[in-house]
Amino acid sequence: MVERKSELELDNNWKVLRRRKINYYLGEYTGIILSERTINEIEDSLKLDVFRSDFNLPDQFKNKLIDRSFCKLVGFAQSEGNPIAYQVLGVFIMESGGRMTDELKEKIPESIDKELLEIGTSDLKIFKNLERFKEILIDYKEGSKVRVCV
Repeated sequence: MVERKSELELDNNWKVLRRRKINYYLGEYTGIILSERTINEIEDSLKLDVFRSDFNLPDQFKNKLIDRSFCKLVGFAQSEGNPIAYQVLGVFIMESGGRMTDELKEKIPESIDKELLEIGTSDLKIFKNLERFKEILIDYKEGSKVRVCV
């Protein structure tokens, strides 16, 4: 006999999977931009010992790497086919005040709407965070650092 999972267990499972996807995409985007460093930048980072993680990257340097690898970042998000990939890319860029194209600014709300259709209002906190993210995205300007929850 197959044991059926309770609604609460299923509810928590999709939240855990969503959080894992978010962390996965953050790691992938960090790897993509760090792979774009030049030999001199790698040597400098080893001297300074500041590149152990994305969180230690100075914003100016991180934005330079994001600009340098922007096509790869967007290409990765597109190839994943998961709405969370675009959302995390938006957060990744906005938290450092990086450049965001109009095309990406259009794709992120589309990805949010797609995810909202999937999850509905089953988690009001996530629903509100995603709606707020769309509002913040409209007013986002390059150079302004913005903290966003997804």
